[in-house]
Amino acid sequence: MSTLPVPLPGENSFTSNSMKIMEKVQVKTNHEFKINGNWNKHSRVLQEKFPSLTDSDLKFEPGKEGDLLTRIGKRINKKHDEVVNIINKVMETKV
Repeated sequence: MSTLPVPLPGENSFTSNSMKIMEKVQVKTNHEFKINGNWNKHSRVLQEKFPSLTDSDLKFEPGKEGDLLTRIGKRINKKHDEVVNIINKVMETKV
């Protein structure tokens, strides 16, 4: 028989679990990701490496980097961290 965590006074288990989930999400979104250099060139390199990526997937809007990472991740079936690493490697190479 397993035991469930007991909520602190003044909170219910839903509140406690929700806060834990929100903390994990905040950690992920607090990591700042910036597009450096010429995105048009970088996106062409990404399309060469991952032909399934479309122009729509790679459309970049300043301030919406998270949306870009999500679209790319869904299309190439990679996790957020993996997409960030892939794009960072592309941005580090001289195009």
